[in-house]
Amino acid sequence: MPIVYAFVVNDQVIYVGSTRQKLRDRMYTHKSDAKTKKRPYYDIINEAGWDAVEIRILFEGEGDQYAIERSMLDQHRDTAKNILNCGVTPEERKERAKASRKRKRQD
Repeated sequence: MPIVYAFVVNDQVIYVGSTRQKLRDRMYTHKSDAKTKKRPYYDIINEAGWDAVEIRILFEGEGDQYAIERSMLDQHRDTAKNILNCGVTPEERKERAKASRKRKRQD
C-alpha cells in the first residue's frame, strides 16, 4: 500500500517522498544514503541530526502515489528540497538519468 511521507525539520517540510515499502525499511535506506549521497535535504538532516527529523505520514492508502506525492510537494514547494525528483515515476527517473548521462558524454 503506498505511503506518501515528509521529513520535517524545524517545522519545515524539507522532503516529500513516497514508497510501497514498509516505511521502516525506506527510512533505513534514507539513513544509509544520507551518509554517502550529496542531496540538499540530506545536508539539512546531517546537520540537524536524525533525532531532529519528524517523519509525517501525508497519505496512506490506495491511489496513484506519484500524483499524490506531486500534490503534497506542491503544498510544500517553498521548503521541500527534492522538487526535481518528487512525484516522478521510476520510469521517468530512468529516462532523466539516461538523458543526463548522454549530455555528460557530449560535454
